[in-house]
Amino acid sequence: MKKIVLSGWWLSFEKECEYYIKYEQVSGFNKIHKIEIEGESQSYKESDFIAIDKGNKIFKFLQKDAIALEREKKNCSFSFEIDALEFNPQKLKFYYIDVIIKIGEEEIRTGNKILWSVTYNGKKCQLKWECNIGDIIYRTIIWYKSPFIYDYCAFGEGLVAVELNDWYYFIDTTGKKVFPDSYKRAENFKNGLAPIFTQETGWGFINQKGEEVIATQYNDVHHFNNGRAFIQKENLFYFGFIDENGKEIIPCKYRRVWDGIGVLFNHDFNEELVLVGNDEFKCGYIDKVGEVVVPLIYSSAHPFCEGLGAVRKNGKWGFVDKLGNEVIHLIYSDVYDFSEGFAAVKLDGKWGFIDKTNKEVIPCIYKNVYSFSEGLSAVKIGHKWGFIDKFGERVIDCKYTDITLFQNGLAAVKMKMECGYKWGYVDMQGNFVIPCMYDLAESFHTNGLACVEINKKWGCINRYGDIVVPLIYDDIHIYETLFVVGLNGKYGLLDINGQPIEDHSVYKELSKKYDQVFLEDGEEKTYTFALNGKYGLTDKDGNVLIPAEYDWMGKGFEYEDNTLMIVGKKDGFYEYINRQGEKFDKKKK
Repeated sequence: MKKIVLSGWWLSFEKECEYYIKYEQVSGFNKIHKIEIEGESQSYKESDFIAIDKGNKIFKFLQKDAIALEREKKNCSFSFEIDALEFNPQKLKFYYIDVIIKIGEEEIRTGNKILWSVTYNGKKCQLKWECNIGDIIYRTIIWYKSPFIYDYCAFGEGLVAVELNDWYYFIDTTGKKVFPDSYKRAENFKNGLAPIFTQETGWGFINQKGEEVIATQYNDVHHFNNGRAFIQKENLFYFGFIDENGKEIIPCKYRRVWDGIGVLFNHDFNEELVLVGNDEFKCGYIDKVGEVVVPLIYSSAHPFCEGLGAVRKNGKWGFVDKLGNEVIHLIYSDVYDFSEGFAAVKLDGKWGFIDKTNKEVIPCIYKNVYSFSEGLSAVKIGHKWGFIDKFGERVIDCKYTDITLFQNGLAAVKMKMECGYKWGYVDMQGNFVIPCMYDLAESFHTNGLACVEINKKWGCINRYGDIVVPLIYDDIHIYETLFVVGLNGKYGLLDINGQPIEDHSVYKELSKKYDQVFLEDGEEKTYTFALNGKYGLTDKDGNVLIPAEYDWMGKGFEYEDNTLMIVGKKDGFYEYINRQGEKFDKKKK
């Protein structure tokens, strides 16, 4: 159980108003422990409110108590103490009539805004608030200190490529930066190497020591796969491959290939072969040294799976082996790749399955099917989905409106419930293991966890339906040892128990010291910070250039070719500062 304490203040209310407090889409509240409204009159408690609970909790002042709020420009404060299983401060909203706030000596009528701060598990965090007055943007010290600050995260082989302030670098699973260098682009590690991009020279690769082992010289690259990496040079219409020493094994003379529905293949070496195209927009397969194994005569094709590649010619699909032989004649209107020895094929508008000898093992009688996974395939009859085994026997009736493949013994299924269409999970006998209660649900990973969504918020559950990661995130990706999550446009890391992993960047260290931190762009990175309602500036290493002495600061360095920032004080004077903290042109506003 987590304890949340909220506190804030207001300055003015219209008389004879009613006051509303609304918890909107906040899931997991166990109970309201205490609610107090403290002011010049009495303290309010939970029994002073009417509670209406229809999925959301709404608390409303009784009319007889509204007189206590009839104040004009007199300070009044409030505090809430809540015991909750989950809490998302961005979803907590206050509704009231015409609040006035102060910045310095200036009053600003906000209209349905309130200033408040949050203490969450003993850590203070605040919400950001902005107000435009003329050409000045006021920024208060109300700032929600999210544990996430990155614009991008990609995990691989123990390290995370992250983007912060338009620069990419690498951190470990404790959030510590591992290499001193930063890049304009970077991807995660795979097979011991990571693609990196510099503005001056292009794409290349580094190893896990941060050493540039393949020089940045390409217009585009992909991860290494089976000892080869996709590259593109000056002409983006053509690609080739290099080995792990950076030697160009296959020259950039092939065109990329699209599948039948307009999706570009990743061009990895699957089973020692890769799919390539030519200038006549025909495709085939080459091996790792560039020898043509299957001639480039097909209008479309798929990467090899289980020793066979799906190919299309004259509008019909079949399969070729690694010698280029058409072992399954091109007679089908559509096919899926082989999986567990069977391939789904479409004939006369219906789907069924064949084996590698082209024997029809399950007749083409279904409206749609999925490939086999863990011995079962999803099949569609009419508008409903179910599952069959490899003998074509129906093991789970067709009664679901949507379905996923079985992975790790469970499949997600969608059914119509009283509250609408919801997703849950069934086992291989069709028994519900987790009831249909989610708006979206993904397959279970090998670590026994699955991502689920309610009200456009994602979290993670285990195979028993227990919540491992609360459903409070805008985006979530599962890896074996951690999660990458997105919240309010920023990304960060959770450990396998769902707890945020703190990063150790300059930004984060500053955010622990100050009420508010802004990153400023440019060749010399600087940080604007706020402390006790005053603003200052640090250099890229967090050293203070300007103490917190200004009542407001501009959004960034946007004057004199992006070298100066406008700052001001409540006495009405403003001036300009540069990134070195030097001041210019003190003027009366």
